[in-house]
Amino acid sequence: MMRWMIVVGLIGLLAACGGGAADVDASPDTAGDLDVDVDGDGDGDADGDADGDSDSDPPGSCTGESEPCDGLNYLWCETQAGCTLDTSCIGTATPCGSIFDGIDCYNQLGCDWTGDCSGSASPCSSFLGAVQCAGQIGCTWDYYYEACVGAATPCYSLGPDSCNGQQGCNLINVHCAGSATGCSGLDSYDCAFQLGCESLDDCWGSAVPCPEIESYAACLTQIGCDWTDDEDDAGAPDGSVDGGNASDAG
Repeated sequence: MMRWMIVVGLIGLLAACGGGAADVDASPDTAGDLDVDVDGDGDGDADGDADGDSDSDPPGSCTGESEPCDGLNYLWCETQAGCTLDTSCIGTATPCGSIFDGIDCYNQLGCDWTGDCSGSASPCSSFLGAVQCAGQIGCTWDYYYEACVGAATPCYSLGPDSCNGQQGCNLINVHCAGSATGCSGLDSYDCAFQLGCESLDDCWGSAVPCPEIESYAACLTQIGCDWTDDEDDAGAPDGSVDGGNASDAG
């Protein structure tokens, strides 16, 4: 009788203190003890987690052997802890004068696809419509007189980009001109398009050993490492058969 009075008194004390998150099991357990659920999650512990485990990394440790830096390509090198990626552009850039394709010339830094603009530009008066008149450099459409007026820009004054668009002009002696930018100093992207250049990726350093990695997430991103449950390493009890090889038994 005295014990139940103590229980009732304890419940009243918790309620008076505002302990809404705490539960008291008014019935004794099989051991005759009083169960008090401090965090209210039903597991009788005080971590606020219904399964009694913490919300940190799963139990275990990082095992395996980290892949050495010098064996990694540039993609994996940047994710491997302890490794550093050095990128350099080597080679000799192809001179502009040795490039005979317009696209290759435009892609070659320092080069320009050019030529001489030759011919005789059609006079403004030869255009009878506003659209055609506006396309001829130096001409303007007069909406009052409905006529194309002005003086068409001569062909020799035009650059290669506008020459072929000028009626009566033609681009001749087309070639790749300029001074190609050297390979040294180019980043990986520009180096890949610069003819005569080659991108060299060097992964160096000392990869962090797996056992030194304490984080579960970091362990999974380290090539050659794996997160292992320490209990699994202990092996199955004597006399048991590994479920994965059950078909081989007997």
